[in-house]
Amino acid sequence: MTLAEFVIKALGVPFKAKGRDYSGFDCWAVPMLAYRAISGIELPSFVDDYVDPGDSEASRRIINDLVLMEKQRWEKVSRPNAMDVVVFRFGDTQTHIGMMV
Repeated sequence: MTLAEFVIKALGVPFKAKGRDYSGFDCWAVPMLAYRAISGIELPSFVDDYVDPGDSEASRRIINDLVLMEKQRWEKVSRPNAMDVVVFRFGDTQTHIGMMV
């Protein structure tokens, strides 16, 4: 599958807390499913690493801690390319993941 084919398949998939398939997914599922479909790379699911991705301070802090722990192994780039994972902040808390297309 190409990146363009993945994007077309993923468009319109509804948000689903801890969703990890095309019936619904959360933000981490986008790069997780893309890397699997396009490159055959299995990224960790992290589905059991947080209780509720809801919009509460406790949920944001748990996700922030998970992002901080994992991104130590990531390489920071000055110019993102397609399929690079990006981290979004809510104030000083890193709580959302995206992927460059």
